[in-house]
Amino acid sequence: MVGVAEVLSTPTLTGIEWLTGPVGLLVALVISVAIATLLLSKHVKRRAFAGFGIAVCSAILAASTLVLSPLGVGVSIPSWSVFACDVGQGDAFVLRSQSQIAVIDAGPDPDKVNDCLTALGIQEIDLFVSTHFDRDHIGGLDGVLKNRTIRRALISSFEDSRPAAKQATETLRVFSSEVIEAAAGQRDSFGSGSYLVLNPQSEGSFFEDANDASVSMLFWFDGIQALFLADLGERGQMRITPELLRNFHSQKCSILKVAHHGSADFYQELYEELSFDLAMVSVGKGNGYGHPTKRALETLERAGVTAARTDEHGWVAARCDKSDSNPAVKTLTVTGQR
Repeated sequence: MVGVAEVLSTPTLTGIEWLTGPVGLLVALVISVAIATLLLSKHVKRRAFAGFGIAVCSAILAASTLVLSPLGVGVSIPSWSVFACDVGQGDAFVLRSQSQIAVIDAGPDPDKVNDCLTALGIQEIDLFVSTHFDRDHIGGLDGVLKNRTIRRALISSFEDSRPAAKQATETLRVFSSEVIEAAAGQRDSFGSGSYLVLNPQSEGSFFEDANDASVSMLFWFDGIQALFLADLGERGQMRITPELLRNFHSQKCSILKVAHHGSADFYQELYEELSFDLAMVSVGKGNGYGHPTKRALETLERAGVTAARTDEHGWVAARCDKSDSNPAVKTLTVTGQR
């Protein structure tokens, strides 16, 4: 029994993505009737027909599991450098350069972020960034830590008195080799390139709330320049703009992680002036906040920025195609998880 439990506890065997709607109901009904027939009927032809029905339904379920499960998604994921996990209304991003992995936020659901990281085959995380301790960014931390190790964790220096913030910080100190409080100006290497912390500012700075102090970063690697704004609002974005502009270099491909799931609280001039190839919007389908807002989407459209949304596309994978003579970010999306 213990051996069976250990085998079935592996991420890809913990459950089956059952078909929904009338088809799922029909498959369940056919299997139930077929099993009852095999157990109760003494008629050979009926038993053979029931066995055939079970075989057909099993094939249908196997095919649906391949498409819907994290394993199936993993098979179809193309080459990527920046990956937006589909975690609903929240953030969870994965960056890969050479052999290094960075994970930015954990989303609200441990199962969803674990499924995403499992599909990507991630076992070791070189850098985990907890931008702030709102549930939609840190609620899935246990899923990030499941059967994985973290070399370095970067957290906001904002004094967050919420119990969830204290618990998450303590957990990271236990399961990470190193925990560092982020501060503007910090630089370090990542893969083939590096990163720069833009926010929060010094400890003496005033912050309106956790969003205003959320960790915002600029990454450069593999021909990509990626700006992650966490949940930073308009005032915070205006505050970091001078430092951002000084460090915004010409790169072949540029990616913007749209702040606060496409909230209307953003610095419009920043989105319009910086030339991004792709804007990633991590947002839940049918959320009650109205994200992404019409203002945010229209601003991106006027700036000529392609927006990829997890509520419409599922996960979003991006890479910089070095063989293309025209600089472009190639986005690859799938909706099979729905």
